[in-house]
Amino acid sequence: MYLFVFLGRKMRNKKIVISDLDGTLIKVNSFPLWIKFLLKKSVFHLNLGLLLRLCYFLVLRKIFRLSHYKFKQALIQLNYDKQYDIDFADELVNHLNTQVVLKLLELSNQVVVISTAAPERYARYLTRILPFKVNSIHASHIEEQELFDNVGENKLNSFHKMYSGQRIDVFFTDHYEDIPLLNISEYNYLVNPSHTSQRIIDEKEISYEILQ
Repeated sequence: MYLFVFLGRKMRNKKIVISDLDGTLIKVNSFPLWIKFLLKKSVFHLNLGLLLRLCYFLVLRKIFRLSHYKFKQALIQLNYDKQYDIDFADELVNHLNTQVVLKLLELSNQVVVISTAAPERYARYLTRILPFKVNSIHASHIEEQELFDNVGENKLNSFHKMYSGQRIDVFFTDHYEDIPLLNISEYNYLVNPSHTSQRIIDEKEISYEILQ
């Protein structure tokens, strides 16, 4: 009991720093790269079952028989060796945004959270090999046989679920879909935002500093 009280007080004494992943901490959209990586792995390792399932879902998606939500859910539920995801995380390190990494290194003695729409099954391995400590990761995953897509309001819900009653001190993102978190953050970094994202965020009168 006293340990939990102590840890809670210690947590409140630290800033909460949250970073998006795709387009922010890394310069790429990891989801399509992951699909290509799994296709290559399935061919290289002669994993015909995985290859056929990937091709099946890709065809359904291509002919609009599968929504992006259902497509993403189907891929996250695929059964294969976890080493594939570990290897993919190793490749993502090559796409780190140096400016964001340096900022997070400066804040690494605070509570650092990665909040991303990317699948948890590979994003969690990336957080283990970053050059700074990540205290927690909020990512897309399966809950009760359904996809919890960690995007928009769901990112806000993930934050409140783990850090109820606390605020975000610093937030890094590249996209207007993160407005729910931008709205409750004390200081925001927009990382190489598109003109559309910057315009929409400006319309909400949210303050930010731009990082390239």
